[in-house]
Amino acid sequence: FVGRGQTEFAGLEGMIPQTMLQRIQDQEREKARKQPSLRGPSRPSPWEQLDLKRRYVGIIRTFNCIRGFGFIACDETFNVLGSDVFLHNEQRERFEVGDVVSFALDPRGT
Repeated sequence: FVGRGQTEFAGLEGMIPQTMLQRIQDQEREKARKQPSLRGPSRPSPWEQLDLKRRYVGIIRTFNCIRGFGFIACDETFNVLGSDVFLHNEQRERFEVGDVVSFALDPRGT
């Protein structure tokens, strides 16, 4: 493997005319651009997949009164987010662990 800087240092840059070198580089860039992406098509973020205008139903799974937060278990949101829904003390109201609740989502956590 010979790097670009090494060929110039060795005095080989004059062996390939610049126009030909430029054409080869352009062809390589075009070939790389046309190759399919290994990442695949982009997918919407999890929050874009959920309807933020509707209410979901879940069960308060945990709540730590000292720390002031807990989590709501909801299969529907878990399948998209990959985690339970965060529940802050200010949104808990009078509910306890095990209660079935309906809730709206806010990606900002407010």
